Amino acid sequence: APRAPPPAPGGGCGREVQRRRFLYSLRATLLRTPGTVAVVDPADLVAAACSQLWEPDGLHFSPQGSRQFGHGLAELVAERLATPSPGGGSVASAVAAAVSKQAARSAAASGPTLPA
Repeated sequence: APRAPPPAPGGGCGREVQRRRFLYSLRATLLRTPGTVAVVDPADLVAAACSQLWEPDGLHFSPQGSRQFGHGLAELVAERLATPSPGGGSVASAVAAAVSKQAARSAAASGPTLPA
């Protein structure tokens, strides 16, 4: 899932306004793109007001912030994989089918294989 730049507690209001504008544009573009399942705003997963989640530079996640972001992202991915797709079945099933098709095309393109 594509993601926007994280909020930067040390970046001030101007940076946050620019970040939100960028996120709005990114989300609008990607949600029209076939195959996009989610667009993640790190601010939804890591609170900017919680200083222990951020490095002193106010831009990068601390180890605890990285863990929180990872757990939140893992929950989102698990939820999306379990969600039925519009055509029926889950996203995981659709991904598995696409991988199988690609593998079959690759095998066909490489020609017959020799028996072992």
